[in-house]
Amino acid sequence: MDGYKIRVILDNVDITTARTVLLPRNISCKTLHEIICILFNLDKNKKYKFPFEDIGLIIQDTGSLNRDRIDSRFEIVDEYFLAYSEIKYLNSFWNLRIIINHVEYEKKYPEIIGIEGKYNPSNEIFWPEDFSDALNLKVNEKIHNEKLLKRVKIQDIQEHLLLLFKIPYAIENKKIIIINQESILDNYFN
Repeated sequence: MDGYKIRVILDNVDITTARTVLLPRNISCKTLHEIICILFNLDKNKKYKFPFEDIGLIIQDTGSLNRDRIDSRFEIVDEYFLAYSEIKYLNSFWNLRIIINHVEYEKKYPEIIGIEGKYNPSNEIFWPEDFSDALNLKVNEKIHNEKLLKRVKIQDIQEHLLLLFKIPYAIENKKIIIINQESILDNYFN
C-alpha cells in the first residue's frame, strides 16, 4: 500500500526544527493539522489553513458545509500530496513547510521516524521569534526560562499519534507495542 514520508519544517526559526513522519493514505486535511499540532506542541484549536497560492485555493476548517469553501474536515490530502512535492501549513502565527515523498507504508497510523531540533515551543510561546530567542539562549547556554521550551520525546509524540488514530498499544520495557486487535479474543479462548 502506498503512503507518504513527510518532513514538516517550522519556518521563521533560527535553529532548524523539523519532524519526519510516515503517513497512511486517505487522511483528511484536518487530521494532518492535528498530527502537526502533536509534532510541534501547537494549539489545535487555533485557526489554521493549507494555502495553495498557485491555484488560488485555501483549505481550512470552515465549520460549515458551504459549497464555496473547501473544509479541511472533508478534504483528503492524497490529491494534494500527489500533485505537490511541498505544501504550506499556517497555524495562527506559525508557518510550516511540508515536504512530501511517496513511499510504501502498510500501517494505518502515522509513525514518527525523525526529529531535528530537541525542543518544541511550550504553551507559553506564541510567536516564532520568541521560540527562536529561547532556542538561541539554550544553545548558547545562557540563562533562560525552562518554561519556554518543551523537550521533545519521540515516544511521547508516537503515543499521542496512536491515541489520535485510536490504535491500541501497550508500553513494555519502555517500548511501544501495538496490540493486534484480531488476536485479542484468541487469548481468551486459548
